[in-house]
Amino acid sequence: MTEILVSITTWLSAMLNPIPLNEQDVYCLTRNAYYEAKGDSQMSQIAVTHVVLNRLKDPKFPKDTCEVVYQKNKDQDTHKTTCQFSWTCDRRLMGTIPNSESQGWQESLTSVKKALTMYYHQKVDVTQGATFYHANYVNPGWHSLEKITSIGSHIFYKVNEKCQNNPKACTQRSRSQNS
Repeated sequence: MTEILVSITTWLSAMLNPIPLNEQDVYCLTRNAYYEAKGDSQMSQIAVTHVVLNRLKDPKFPKDTCEVVYQKNKDQDTHKTTCQFSWTCDRRLMGTIPNSESQGWQESLTSVKKALTMYYHQKVDVTQGATFYHANYVNPGWHSLEKITSIGSHIFYKVNEKCQNNPKACTQRSRSQNS
């Protein structure tokens, strides 16, 4: 009986609060999860997807899913273009359409669908509001960001208002002393 009530509640929630994304949005999310976390755990792909969804809610980022995924920034001083997600700067990957029948693509699609259900229907964000992440083998020196969690081979961050206003107050050493 409890299982039936849970199923009915989930169905009602889905009907009353549909996922506000279309097929193209799901494709962009899946492509991002595929290239950013392919071969990593399903939870890592879910977390990568949650970062994009968190950015959609943040006024500093575009309001379109695909625009968030493909967003590029140009440094005013160096005129160097950087990509928010590294794979979008790789011309080889950008020109390749993943085989939608492959196991890797199907796993990413399943992860994205689960991420959407968790985020919109169950109100669960495994990144706790993170809008940034990087692989655990790089160190971008993000002193103005607060480390939230590690999932799979990624470390997740969000903007720390205190650090954003005074980056020197948020070096690794001062953060550990203030925590």
